[in-house]
Amino acid sequence: MNDSADWITNAVRDEAERGYRAYRDSEDGATAEFVAAVPPHQSPEFHLAPLGLYLEWLRGYLAADGAPTHYYDYGYSSRFHVVTGDFTTGGECGAFARAVLVPSGVRHLGGAVGHNDLFFFDGFQASCWVPIYSDAEFLSLPNIVGFIEEQKAAHTTFWAEQERASAASLEAMRGSDLGRHVLKGSGYDQRDR
Repeated sequence: MNDSADWITNAVRDEAERGYRAYRDSEDGATAEFVAAVPPHQSPEFHLAPLGLYLEWLRGYLAADGAPTHYYDYGYSSRFHVVTGDFTTGGECGAFARAVLVPSGVRHLGGAVGHNDLFFFDGFQASCWVPIYSDAEFLSLPNIVGFIEEQKAAHTTFWAEQERASAASLEAMRGSDLGRHVLKGSGYDQRDR
């Protein structure tokens, strides 16, 4: 590497370490019992986790009397990752959040969990929800078919209630001056009458 590239690399590393130390020493870092054992330039790798690895964790979780929390009527999600070493989280939310399979012997060193889901092979623990997907492989798990049927029934009931509430709201709007103004020409002013 030339002197210019060395300088840039060192400057980026120094800035990352300053930010890392500032977070570690901040109130969020302290309350999360943040452990500064892995400098940012020595971070572990995160790889997409194959379905089989999640199923292996899920079998262990169910055998330890765990229960799934959600059913999704679509295939296994690409937001699942497996981590290669001890790691921290930074409170990632929304589209930045990930589901992380944590192999035995790998530790979460701290930081806000945010919307991330952590699935620990040590003790088969989960930080939040435990989803089941529509892939055929999930049907072979014990007691899953009944859980899926319950979830589908609850989903159907929920959307039926939402439809009733929407229809009542639309009818109330049709009875008000502002509602008629807003609905005029929208297609909703005469629909479903």
